[in-house]
Amino acid sequence: MNINKRSSTILLIIVAAVACLAYIFIRSLAAPTSSKGFTATDIQNIHIDVENAKVHMEAIKSRENKTEVEVIAKGKYDSSNINIESKNNVLVIEQVGSHKILDINLINSLDIYVKVETDEAANQLDQIIVTSENGRVAIENLRSRTIAVQSKNGEINMREISSDELSAHSTSGAIRLDGVNTSKLDTTTENGSSHIVFSNKLENLIASSASSSGSINYIFHNNISLDLKWKGKWSSTLTSDEDSPNKIVLESGSGKISVSRE
Repeated sequence: MNINKRSSTILLIIVAAVACLAYIFIRSLAAPTSSKGFTATDIQNIHIDVENAKVHMEAIKSRENKTEVEVIAKGKYDSSNINIESKNNVLVIEQVGSHKILDINLINSLDIYVKVETDEAANQLDQIIVTSENGRVAIENLRSRTIAVQSKNGEINMREISSDELSAHSTSGAIRLDGVNTSKLDTTTENGSSHIVFSNKLENLIASSASSSGSINYIFHNNISLDLKWKGKWSSTLTSDEDSPNKIVLESGSGKISVSRE
């Protein structure tokens, strides 16, 4: 008799747990979505400081010289937590509120889309600064004098980027740069890897990359002389030219370091 009662109790607990999970799942599918938009003209500097948001930035050709921002929030997040304003050619986007702690959802997202429209491909911004605690940062087809991205736990991805100075720092997220043309590069990770593919338009480079435990990979598509210095598990066959103005310093505690030309 006791065994039957115990089995019935366990069954009721299982049924209750399944019902609770089903409720949370259905609630997540029907979670409300909020959004907001913002448009500014003649922007030269973009400063973004967020905690949980994923940041997507890109430049497209257009007859209008404007920058559009769209914020889309779902689940426990709300678009009102993102403040957007522009002043003196500076666009500032920052997170001013936190998510709803007691709002339980399986599907939660907070995305910020920044689209820079310009009528001339040669136009470039002066400064881009992005700081994110947990969100992924993706930047594509942008030209800026300086670009600085810092993420604590999110990945950093950039492709087809042109700049004088480019820096990407991450605590645990991976850094991936593809089609990069810059004169000065600085990347740092603690646990993530760094994978950098340079543009075939690259002419000169002063670079430094460091990682506590992640691997570091540099890939070049044109033939420029390289003054290489490294500390870690070196696996490259490229030789170092000490007279070269293109100086590269690579350091990894336990990850593999490689430099190649394709």
